[in-house]
Amino acid sequence: NYIAQLLRKKHSKIIGCLVPELNNPFYSGILSIFIECAATEGYKVLLLDYQNNSKKELEELQQMVDQKVDAVVLFHGFDDVEMLKKLKEQIPVILIGREEPLLQIPSIRFEHKDVMEQLIRQLHCMGYQKIAFLTESLQFQDLKDRYHCFLEAMYHCGHHHPEKYLLELDTTTKNTFETSYQFCKNLLISHLKKELPDAFITSSDIVAVGAMHAIQQAGYQIPDDFGIVGCENLSMCSYISPTLTTIEQNKAELGVQAWNMVLHALNNEHIPPVVLQSKLIFRESC
Repeated sequence: NYIAQLLRKKHSKIIGCLVPELNNPFYSGILSIFIECAATEGYKVLLLDYQNNSKKELEELQQMVDQKVDAVVLFHGFDDVEMLKKLKEQIPVILIGREEPLLQIPSIRFEHKDVMEQLIRQLHCMGYQKIAFLTESLQFQDLKDRYHCFLEAMYHCGHHHPEKYLLELDTTTKNTFETSYQFCKNLLISHLKKELPDAFITSSDIVAVGAMHAIQQAGYQIPDDFGIVGCENLSMCSYISPTLTTIEQNKAELGVQAWNMVLHALNNEHIPPVVLQSKLIFRESC
């Protein structure tokens, strides 16, 4: 059978990809490009998810090793440094959305500092003063970096205690939209409007849409009562009402860059870290 044939070969021509959650359209947008690139070079992609669970991540990484993949592309991940140390001694590893300089593992991430500074200043110009950061779990380095850039930009704009506007979701559940919706629904019920932020910068478009649904259901208007900013620029951002202002992270570019990095790694070439640029897309939500 096919697996037995792979075990007899030196190279399987399979690349393992491990993502936090398969039902997130951001990852599917990247992976569709990555899989297409892999196919042109005669490779297949083994795709697994670890459901935002560190223990499951380690199990899935081991499964990829057992299935003799030629390389592993890991999106985010956490509490896994010891496993990565062992893994990189066996096969090439590429990290997406985080860096591990001490391990010297090739990585790709998006730049956050400049775009966050621009966003905070623009929101101030629009009249928003109490700006919150509504995010999925900060266990992921990419989100933690984004939050620190948010804090720095808020300090630059004169806020003395911006950390009080951190709103962190419990994303151990699989439905991020529902989690965001319920969190914001409870927030709106338990607080007067004057006690709430007047704008929300969210960690993803899915989180933003969940927040928007809760706000509108509570009888508030977007952007008059609350401004909302997403992150990723999923295609739905242009079709919901109001259309969603967001920080674009180019999925196609990331997919191509990830595949190119895999090819270089398979050829044992030196690979410097890659930092991709984000950009603001202003629409109707703020």
